[in-house]
Amino acid sequence: MYLEKLEIFGFKSFAQKTVFEFPRPKDKKFFSVTAIVGPNGCGKSNIVDAIRWGLGEQSLKLLRGKKSEDVIFFGSNKKVKLNFAEVSLYFNNEDKKADIDWPHFVITRRIYRSGESEYLINRARVRLQDILILLAKTNFGQKSFSIIGQGMIDSIIHSTTTERKNFFDEATGVKHYQIKKDEALRKIEKTKENLKQAEIALNELEPRMRSLTRQIKKLERRQEIEEKLRDLEKKYYSSLWNKLTREETRLKDSLEKFIKEKESKEMDLKNIQRKMEEIINEESDKQYETIQNRYQELLELKNKYLEESMEIKMRINTEKQKKPETKKTEKFNLTISDILKRLKEISKSQHLFLKTFKKSNNLEDLKMQIQKITEQ
Repeated sequence: MYLEKLEIFGFKSFAQKTVFEFPRPKDKKFFSVTAIVGPNGCGKSNIVDAIRWGLGEQSLKLLRGKKSEDVIFFGSNKKVKLNFAEVSLYFNNEDKKADIDWPHFVITRRIYRSGESEYLINRARVRLQDILILLAKTNFGQKSFSIIGQGMIDSIIHSTTTERKNFFDEATGVKHYQIKKDEALRKIEKTKENLKQAEIALNELEPRMRSLTRQIKKLERRQEIEEKLRDLEKKYYSSLWNKLTREETRLKDSLEKFIKEKESKEMDLKNIQRKMEEIINEESDKQYETIQNRYQELLELKNKYLEESMEIKMRINTEKQKKPETKKTEKFNLTISDILKRLKEISKSQHLFLKTFKKSNNLEDLKMQIQKITEQ
């Protein structure tokens, strides 16, 4: 496993994205040496710091800074400051030395001015602990002898036995076990602290538990009462339902009886109406025949009077030729004026009878008219 490429953006003096490639020679038995040269202050040490920071370095002293945001480009006269910094290390893992399934993988670290940090492996977010364990298994890390910064040689020479032990631990490949051990010890301490907090919380909750126990008993008692109440309600409403059902049945029977009686009465009424219509029709026919006969009699009487009138006129004319007009005839009991008056009355009655007969459909009216005409 070896480092193939380094990408830096926004880290310290690297305001623009900068890529460093470390290709392997065609003869894969040997590796080449890459040297970066330049005057003081050009940023050579920032490259090593970027590698160390990308691998998870947490010591700001080793990174030559005071705050975490000091690693983000702060700006210059020609370029504004950036809001985040990012470093990506591309590794070749064709020899499967790293405990990961990919032949190539990328470790990325990103930090924002707000203080938030992100760690990624192949663009997937992971924990810092995951990166440290992965690198420790390959004897490669930000605190290992693989990265030697300024003054580090003097630090190794003048280091204590404990510090030297740490270097040897990384070199022998037991560092990742120590990391796991330290993590387990931290978890144990944290668990003990959580147990203490839980014990304190239990002591605080004990009085409340007693109060809640009493409330639970009350709720259980309430549940029993509610069940009894529901049973009583069921019995009451069942009784009420049965009573209403019986009343409904009784009313239905009464209603059916009433409907039958109503239908019977309606049938009787229809029969009576039919009989009345038959009687009225019969009476109408009889009275119409009577009226017709009376009309015929009046008509014959009129014709008789007309004949007599004509005969009288003829005789009057004959007598006129013999005697003066002012004298009356002695052979007839009626005078001419009486006969004419009688004819007029008959004609008027006949006309009134016909008019009433045409307009009226009431038999009583016709009877009254007939009576009037008869009295004349």
